Amino acid sequence: MCLAVAVLILACAAFCGMTRVRDGGDVFSFRRTPRYQDDWRLALVNEDYAVPEGYVPTLLTLSNGQRVDERIYPDLQRMFDDARAAGLSLFVREGYRTREEQTQIMENKAREYLRAGYSEAQAREEAARTVAQPGHSEHELGLAVDINSHTAEDEWRLYGWLAENAWRYGFILRYPQGAEDVTGIDYEPWHYRYVGDAAWEIYEQGCTLEEYLCR
Repeated sequence: MCLAVAVLILACAAFCGMTRVRDGGDVFSFRRTPRYQDDWRLALVNEDYAVPEGYVPTLLTLSNGQRVDERIYPDLQRMFDDARAAGLSLFVREGYRTREEQTQIMENKAREYLRAGYSEAQAREEAARTVAQPGHSEHELGLAVDINSHTAEDEWRLYGWLAENAWRYGFILRYPQGAEDVTGIDYEPWHYRYVGDAAWEIYEQGCTLEEYLCR
């Protein structure tokens, strides 16, 4: 485990030599080396930076069979307990994924677009708007969870509660609306990433993980 974390930290030093433009014209110039890469909770994985080969977290299996990095479990459980106390019914729909599982999800999404009449190139481009490329998914870290409601009518009430409260437990909304040109992924109100103590600062600034680490 320690070796995997060390590889992750060293590899991350090569990231962030870029400039991106958000919807609305705001320009963000990113520093070459992300901050805080000695902290496992802030490991940056996105379209530009891949999970290092051989990285395998120590996993804990939830009651529904989904898995997460065991270090995030206490805070995840506290968040779920408080959400349930607020009258919400929720579960982790997706936790840790292997590289093979991420590849299959990408292929399935691309095939959907192919069946809809897109060319191969177009299908893969569209698929990449909602599915991270294999090797570039936070789910492969075990630090990301997709959270959904058991009842469809409470889905958006759950998303609202998470958006307001997840920072209290060390989680951030990883792909916020309006930040698609920074994160590379469409808005996902269900996708939360564990970042630990940095969650409050990221929430207060209203920024993405990329902006927090690299600008």
